[in-house]
Amino acid sequence: MTDAKGWDSYWQSQQNTQALAVQTGYTDPLEQHWQAFFNRVLCQYTSPVLLELACGNGAVINSLLRESKDSVSVVGLDISVHGIASLLRNHPQCSGVVASASALPFQQQGFDMVVSQFGAEYAGSGALLQALPLLKAQGIMAAVVHFQGSDIYEVSEHACKVLGELEQQQILSEAKKALLTAIGCKVGNISRDVFRQADMAFAPVVKSFERIIRACRHHDLANKLKRLHGDIARIYKFPDRYQQQEVAQWFDGLVENFSAYHSRMNALVDAALSEEQLADLKQEITDSDCNVMTWQPLIMNQFDFGWQMTCQRIV
Repeated sequence: MTDAKGWDSYWQSQQNTQALAVQTGYTDPLEQHWQAFFNRVLCQYTSPVLLELACGNGAVINSLLRESKDSVSVVGLDISVHGIASLLRNHPQCSGVVASASALPFQQQGFDMVVSQFGAEYAGSGALLQALPLLKAQGIMAAVVHFQGSDIYEVSEHACKVLGELEQQQILSEAKKALLTAIGCKVGNISRDVFRQADMAFAPVVKSFERIIRACRHHDLANKLKRLHGDIARIYKFPDRYQQQEVAQWFDGLVENFSAYHSRMNALVDAALSEEQLADLKQEITDSDCNVMTWQPLIMNQFDFGWQMTCQRIV
């Protein structure tokens, strides 16, 4: 999911929370990370200008402005129109630019700080290299990126497998068929014999669904599946309370939402940097007259969030 349309759909959907919240449910540790970073570096500048790359709705900007840093001029860049719109609704004092992190529309040496949280790597590791010339002398770039082997990567990869099995077992389509049959039988459009046959065919589908739920180790996805299981059970138990058309439309929406969720998880897994890519990126940053200050996993509360990197332009 590297195109503008895909990210627009993501930020328009009900999943338009921080990427981390989708993956793990943890947000406070990352806020603590960025607040500690700003407390360390902001004192180096009088009226700093900051750019957040691939900002979405402004995860890092939120952490910054929560501390009421009125002296900071803030720019958010994202490929999604809806992501930028969300940022500006929350922070109208900021500037928003709709563009790809791989094609930055800024003049060189225009920013004191460039930051990114789980965003720039979706445009490739080269996006971070392209941002280096935007730094003024002594400017700092700080990013947290997905990398292969992190806890977020592992649970997202697992989520992809769970969603793939959900699709392979045709859980949603079979559930839709069973519920519409139950409602049809209740209103007299379908015979009892047809319903009994459908009920027998649906029983193993339910067992497969319950097995998938039990095996799911992705906290957010497991909760979604449990809620879905409860909704299906309620409609199946009280079919007279529902109409076929509304249930059919509900399932169509579910298919679309789970498809978007699957795309989001796949995008995260695909964007995660390998050890080789991280090593190459570090070398290229060093070769670009930058001093690497931090280069290590970000582990907080015994959870491996991602790879944190901080560098400062020397000249």
